[in-house]
Amino acid sequence: LFFQYNTEETRRLAKEMLDGKEIILLGGGRSKLKKELEKYDIHPEHISNIDPFVEDPEQDADNVIPLNSCSENLIESLNKAGVISADEIWAEYSVPAYVSDPKEIKQLMFNIDGLLKQGGTARIWPLEVGKGTSDEQFEACKTVLVESIRNICSDNKYEISLYNSAGRNGLILHKKNPSREELRIEQDQENQKKIEEIRRQLQNG
Repeated sequence: LFFQYNTEETRRLAKEMLDGKEIILLGGGRSKLKKELEKYDIHPEHISNIDPFVEDPEQDADNVIPLNSCSENLIESLNKAGVISADEIWAEYSVPAYVSDPKEIKQLMFNIDGLLKQGGTARIWPLEVGKGTSDEQFEACKTVLVESIRNICSDNKYEISLYNSAGRNGLILHKKNPSREELRIEQDQENQKKIEEIRRQLQNG
C-alpha cells in the first residue's frame, strides 16, 4: 500500500484481505493505519493498537490499548476491553525485535496464537530478538523464539511463510482451517523445514 508497494494490484489485494476485518497491531506506536487505508477505500472493521508507551494519542490515531503484548494477562485484559480475537495481527518493527527476555518471547507467541482467529494471519517483521545484556541471553532469546514457533505449529494448524523485505527477514503465520490428515502431514513436513530456516536465519543474524 505504501511507498514502492503502493500499486493498483496491492491495493486490490489489500481491500480483499482487510475489508471488514479485525486487526491488532503489536507495538504500533502512533499508528494511523485506519486513516491511511481509508484513502484507498479499504475499511477494516476495527484496529486495536497494543502499545504501553503511547501517551496522548492524536484524535485520528488508531485505538490505543496501553498493554504489554508479552503480558501473561494480555488476552484476558483485551477480552475485557471488548477485543476477543483478530483476523490479522501485525508486529512491525516492534516485538519480538525489541524483546530480550526469553520468557516474554514465549508468552508473546502464546498470546498471538490465542488471539488469532482460525483462518487469520500474523505478520512479524523483522524476525529478530533483542540482544539483551550478554551473548548468552541473546542466544537464549533466539532459541526460545524458534521453539515457541515450533510449539504453536506442533499440531500443524499453521502454514508458515518466510520473506525478506528491506534486507531483513520476516515471518507470516496463517492459521489454517481443519484439513484432511494427509494434507496436514505434508504441511507439517514443510513447516519443519521452514522452522529450521528460521533457526538458521536467527543464528546468522
